[in-house]
Amino acid sequence: WLKDAVLTSPNLPLWNCTCGHAMAPCNYVVAFCVLVFHTAWAATRKCSLGSCKVTDEVEASEAHQFFQRQAQEGKLEGRGSWTPQLEQAVVEVMETGPCVWGRPHNVKNRDDKPMCEDGVFTWSCKSGGHGHRLQCPAQVPTMCADLSCDGGLDYCCEKDCGNKGGPRPADTCPSPEKPKDGCAPSVPVDLIFLVDSSGSIKKDGFDQSRHYLRQVIKKLPVDGSNVSTHVGVAQFSTHSYESIEIDLLEGSTQEAVTKALDGMEWHKDRYNMDDPMTHTGEAIQYVLDNMFPKARGNSSEMLVLITDGQSNGISDPANISAVARNNGIEVVAVGVRNYGDDEDMKQKMENELTGIVGDKGKILTVDTYAELTSIVRNTSAMVCKYAEPTPKPTPLPTAMPTPAPTHKPTPLPTVPTPAPTPKPTGPCLWASPHNMPDRQEPMCEDGAFAWDCVGEGHGHRLQCSSSHPVMCSSTTCGSSGKNYCCEATASDCDKLGGVRPGNGCPVPEPPVPGCTPNVPLDLVFLLDSSGSIGKKG
Repeated sequence: WLKDAVLTSPNLPLWNCTCGHAMAPCNYVVAFCVLVFHTAWAATRKCSLGSCKVTDEVEASEAHQFFQRQAQEGKLEGRGSWTPQLEQAVVEVMETGPCVWGRPHNVKNRDDKPMCEDGVFTWSCKSGGHGHRLQCPAQVPTMCADLSCDGGLDYCCEKDCGNKGGPRPADTCPSPEKPKDGCAPSVPVDLIFLVDSSGSIKKDGFDQSRHYLRQVIKKLPVDGSNVSTHVGVAQFSTHSYESIEIDLLEGSTQEAVTKALDGMEWHKDRYNMDDPMTHTGEAIQYVLDNMFPKARGNSSEMLVLITDGQSNGISDPANISAVARNNGIEVVAVGVRNYGDDEDMKQKMENELTGIVGDKGKILTVDTYAELTSIVRNTSAMVCKYAEPTPKPTPLPTAMPTPAPTHKPTPLPTVPTPAPTPKPTGPCLWASPHNMPDRQEPMCEDGAFAWDCVGEGHGHRLQCSSSHPVMCSSTTCGSSGKNYCCEATASDCDKLGGVRPGNGCPVPEPPVPGCTPNVPLDLVFLLDSSGSIGKKG
């Protein structure tokens, strides 16, 4: 009710609140900021209603005056009696990101009830005094725009909102934050990567493909909110062997997508195939039938095809892709022209990709899989440039349809020439082993797996394997004697220069809003789950 009172007050000043490095007008911020401060909370992270800074003291009188103004204007009528305790109560809408209602909650053992604004799970959120429904359960995952449920007080949760005003819109939410050295599309994007897993890419090509995808994802706002980019990944080879590694409903966070990429297996190994084919047309049809139907709506739908060869299936990929484009799905392609000096084959491949995407400007090419890391920024920039809302079919009859606004594409940024050897994109990545269960070799800087990374031209070892998880400071290992050494324990590094230090790494960027410890932190929360807390607690 405090949020409603604030947002509907005509005399409320438009505060500017800053917490850490974040700055935003409070008519957005109040939806999820703490406005009245609990004594214990204020002792550790002190903020004022007028201007929030980590080091500022709370002005108790300001909070009191705010409530007095609301009471005088009749904003608190029917809300219960005013008490001094209310002045110190924490009133907080539990949204973890903008438009969190655009996706269902994933709380185990609560998949049959919506989550309310105060964290309780019930179908009677508003009538029970728990605020509006914040997220629907996975069984009925879509929140509708009409306030016609819970006795006409709350938003409805349905599988189909066709007769309840359509899905609750997301286009009024703040735009996602642009990642460091990346970009943020102007609209929510449902982005599917369709990755070639045929026999011609070889094992190193497969590993380099997923390493490239990890780097691209880091440069896009895949942050768990409804206005951020959601990512799906599928592999293709011989028809009927397509595999979904992660779908759009699950691929809403960096962690989820990275975990899926880490668990990917090359089709030749997964299905024990002699020579998996490149059935591109059938694969595009597969994602149209099985992945894009899970797009959110009010979003840009985009397919990124990554392949190294001409299609050898029955379906014409250009024809299938034309169907996708006619349905508003943007199609772009990344081609690996892995044909040596055969310029004729390279040209044939580019011609096929042009037929698939419909515009040469939507194609990126490299000559080897090892070069994929050189176009990471170009790839994310291309996604941001071509992201526009996917038009939906106009229902009939429609009187005087409103034309959709024209979105001007963002110019592709100028990309500096990459250094010959790609560098780690995360601070001190070598401090922990990679978690690829199918690879016992170290991971190299270009995403390949080898014991002699430097000698084979893959850059230095980036992460050791779980069997020898500790990276030492000495660069005397591998056949070439030029790699950092990987050992089973830290003591094994004593004669190899000690453990490779991690204290020279860049400090991680603080979340917005939030803070960053000045040292690495392993944080454990110990929660009271005794009988006294009650189910709602």
